[in-house]
Amino acid sequence: MEIVKKCGGVPLAAKTLGGILCFKREEREWEHVRDSAIWNLPQDESSILPALRLSYHHLPLDLRQRFVYCVVFPKDTEMAKENLITFWMAHGFLLSKGNLELEVGNEVWNELYLRSFFQEIEVKYGETYFKMHDLIHDLATSLFSANTSRGNIRELNANYDGYMMSIGFAKVVSS
Repeated sequence: MEIVKKCGGVPLAAKTLGGILCFKREEREWEHVRDSAIWNLPQDESSILPALRLSYHHLPLDLRQRFVYCVVFPKDTEMAKENLITFWMAHGFLLSKGNLELEVGNEVWNELYLRSFFQEIEVKYGETYFKMHDLIHDLATSLFSANTSRGNIRELNANYDGYMMSIGFAKVVSS
């Protein structure tokens, strides 16, 4: 009940927390979520909900970068699942042998969907389309901005054509 109260009556917060808690089987894991320092970070009206930040921090590491990559699509854009998977593949986020990249991409997409990072699924002409909630997109944008300011982004292609922009990630090695 304490975790529910921390959601502040915001359905998206409850939904994303449910998305992480469904993978937590032990009571101590739920207590870790409840007692996280993220709940105590100072907030103003425009800041990202702590529940959303917490959901991101509980993503497996391999999903975090793939999620942040979704910032290439403008807010409130209807995205084709297959296009996103293709972009992940083209940027090297789905490394595997043979034709397994598409399969891995589907698994990644499904996991992000189950954790409520994607919503509003609609099938049109045999393709799956989805959106990111505005607050989830804001989270991806803030994480992207934080990575950019730390020098972790190798490339930002500002040639925005109305549909997407291109970014590249690089691991920064301190000397």
